[in-house]
Amino acid sequence: MARSPALAAFVGLMGDALADALPASHAGHRTGQRMRQALSRPATAGFHLQPHSLPVCAHLPAALQTLREAPLPQARHWADAIAALVPALAWQRSERAGSQAFHAGHANTQVVGPQGLEQRSDLVLGASLLAPHTVYPDHSHPPEEIYRVLSDGDWYRAETGWTTPGIGGSVHHPPGILHAMRAGPRPLLAVWCLWVGDAGAPSA
Repeated sequence: MARSPALAAFVGLMGDALADALPASHAGHRTGQRMRQALSRPATAGFHLQPHSLPVCAHLPAALQTLREAPLPQARHWADAIAALVPALAWQRSERAGSQAFHAGHANTQVVGPQGLEQRSDLVLGASLLAPHTVYPDHSHPPEEIYRVLSDGDWYRAETGWTTPGIGGSVHHPPGILHAMRAGPRPLLAVWCLWVGDAGAPSA
């Protein structure tokens, strides 16, 4: 398929992010390179969910504005690419157990993947949005995951506790590890990529 300019910009930015997300000595470096190589080859256009917003998406303009103002190379490009995709995105709530505040205060969307604008089964590329002071509770999944962090916020793993990568930071989750994230006084926005291979896509 030929990617739209908005999709090509978004995928290109994630490919660049994966190139330097993890040092060569890191256990997840090889997976990051596999993700990047896969994204360099467009897949097929196919079934994707109809565009859909949720009340929590009212926080997205503020998150994008904060990103635009960040002293980070490509920050404005990220904000513009996401804004250009918004009319086509289907935001959904996770089916994971959690508090009422969690379910009301979060949204996930696939951009590339089984339900994405570009349909493929080897990886899932998407974004998550949390309202201020919302916690995405402990969860795990078999696919390995790499985040590009586009806002302030905290990430949790048992061996490291809570850490704050900062805008432009990267977060790596090995397969099956328990992890969580939380927003502070501002919305949390992050882009993630799951390496699925031939195992099939997980639920959000």
